[in-house]
Amino acid sequence: MNKYAFIQQISHYKNNYLIIMFTEITKEYDQRRAELKYRSSQARQELNKLSGSLSTHILNSLNSQVEALHENQKQIEVQTKQFRQESTKLATQTKKWITMYDQLNDALKQVGDIVNWAEIIENDMNQVASAVSKLVEGNDLRSN
Repeated sequence: MNKYAFIQQISHYKNNYLIIMFTEITKEYDQRRAELKYRSSQARQELNKLSGSLSTHILNSLNSQVEALHENQKQIEVQTKQFRQESTKLATQTKKWITMYDQLNDALKQVGDIVNWAEIIENDMNQVASAVSKLVEGNDLRSN
């Protein structure tokens, strides 16, 4: 074999070897790519499943909290209405008490005025009685 034919044969073997190596590398790449695609698909499905479960759990939790807040708001509204009614009753009762107090105070003032008037009349009557008594004594003395 000549040198040129030998080089061609080596070149041919080398090219075949490179083609075989390239084919094996391509097959390995395709296998790994398929495996990664499968794993990615499995992970995506698992993520979707978990995120759906998480979303449902969060939504249920939020719904129960919103429901509790709504119930509390209803109770606050009922209690506020009751408070307003009781406050109105208390204001009305307080006005009645103030009116009764003013009437009692006026009555006590009148009683005080009557007592004062009675004392003035009593003093006047005592003075009249004293004057009459002195007149009677003076007349008795003159008649003797």
